[in-house]
Amino acid sequence: MATPEPIILLAANLPTNILSHMPSPHDKNTLHFRGKDIDGFLSEYEHFALHANLTDRVKCEEIWIYFSKREKRVLDVLDGYAVGNWEALKEELRLLYMSSAGKKTYQPRDIQHYIVKKRNISKLLHFNTYCRWFKVITKGLEAWRALSDYDQDDYFWSGI
Repeated sequence: MATPEPIILLAANLPTNILSHMPSPHDKNTLHFRGKDIDGFLSEYEHFALHANLTDRVKCEEIWIYFSKREKRVLDVLDGYAVGNWEALKEELRLLYMSSAGKKTYQPRDIQHYIVKKRNISKLLHFNTYCRWFKVITKGLEAWRALSDYDQDDYFWSGI
């Protein structure tokens, strides 16, 4: 009778350097935070951290290597970072950096400049592109009540 093969438990042999699964902070085309788009950065960081099996505490301890020098000074004074509380740290970062989210605020002059551009709408693709950008600009103006329905219709047909 053959002896059974030994069962190897991979969970017991976790790699000692779990950060080796994270992107290199020295690579210019990967994960870096320079003060803008905090949601995008956190989303990417959590994606890599999930695949590297980082605990919440390790996420807090190691996030600093992806921050620019200037932003590291901000990180040092955050309570969530100091105590290793990942959820608190994310909330603090979002509160501090949401104003730099980069959302464009449109002015009435933006729609006026858009409609006076010369365009050749000879295909459905061109018309759809025009409609899409027109809608982006006018939705921003509607939020501020800076554009009436009449003006919106007038601008739409003037731009074609």
